[in-house]
Amino acid sequence: MIQNIVIKIAIFIFYIIGKTQSLSLKKRNINLNKATFLVCRLDHIGDVVMTTPAFRSIKEAYLGSKVFLLTNSSSRSLIDNNPFIDELIYFNWPWPYDKRNNYWTLKNLLKCIKTIKYIRSKHIDCFIEFRGDPRFVFLFGILANIPLRISSLRKGGKSLLTYGVSFNEDEHQVDVVAKILNLIDVKIANKRPEIFLNDIDRKNIKEILNSEQLPFDSLYAVISPFSAHSVREWPFYNWNIIAEFLKTKFDMFSIIVGTKEDYDIAASDIANNKEYIFNLCGKTSLRNVAALMENARIVIGVDTGTQHIASCFDVPLITIFGPAKPQQTRPITPYGIYIDNNYCVCDRSKRIMCNHPENGYSKCLIETSTEQVCVAISNILLNG
Repeated sequence: MIQNIVIKIAIFIFYIIGKTQSLSLKKRNINLNKATFLVCRLDHIGDVVMTTPAFRSIKEAYLGSKVFLLTNSSSRSLIDNNPFIDELIYFNWPWPYDKRNNYWTLKNLLKCIKTIKYIRSKHIDCFIEFRGDPRFVFLFGILANIPLRISSLRKGGKSLLTYGVSFNEDEHQVDVVAKILNLIDVKIANKRPEIFLNDIDRKNIKEILNSEQLPFDSLYAVISPFSAHSVREWPFYNWNIIAEFLKTKFDMFSIIVGTKEDYDIAASDIANNKEYIFNLCGKTSLRNVAALMENARIVIGVDTGTQHIASCFDVPLITIFGPAKPQQTRPITPYGIYIDNNYCVCDRSKRIMCNHPENGYSKCLIETSTEQVCVAISNILLNG
């Protein structure tokens, strides 16, 4: 069904743009030192963060180049102040798991056409698509008249690409990014992601914490219990135990982060009126969360985008995995560890459903005990 929708969208776009007979793109000589690159990253927040080493690497390889980023508006604040991005272009692709934008509308379609036209007007030289999604290559590479197009062959689409790399599901996403960049002789020297905060960001989070009667210089942990895919969420009642352990053992407050849709669950199942647990779900932007994590004593969470935000800073980090493979998506940081008991008996390459749920949670995550997480917390805080 999704494929049929994409085909209809593509046909309609062809009709509107009036270029159905011009798929043979104009050939032009490309000087990569002066080229304009368009990096496409329209998926998860964590994926966008893991891609940030590419921006610096392209700029350092080709000093006279320009780098544009095509991404979703929710990731916008994380790219602000990035000195290696010359321009941000936004399009919110409707993903099935997105609670607010999960199907195509006429408004989305018109915005897509407008985005393609805008990209065409910028005369981009090289389109770099890191997800391995032929739809993006077709819409924002082919239709945008970009002559050099590179990506992985995760979903096929070889005929749409100038160059492509094979996909291995056991490779980390940052390693996939590195393989794709190798096609244009760009090397990633440092795979750790980066977010560029400033004094205003730090001032803003101080004000938010003060409004919650929690001084910024307090010893606190950040808890990230929510994911766009609920199959990756650890039982919420466990976080209450973790927060109590942090307070008892380390005299540490716990701050829960998430969206406004997560607020009620955080309040009832985790915070539960405990004076040492602060519920900031829906009260912070992603940039606020980044500044909050920069100053945290520890960040603990499930396989979700905010864990990758934390990996940009020198803060101890613990990530709890279940259905997903840590080989693919573990946060890249020298200060982090992950917990993966390898209990999952489902197809871990899909990562979006559990065939053996118990009480609404993935069985493999239920098998991860609070005792195991508390031991990991003690080890990382006491032993470094």
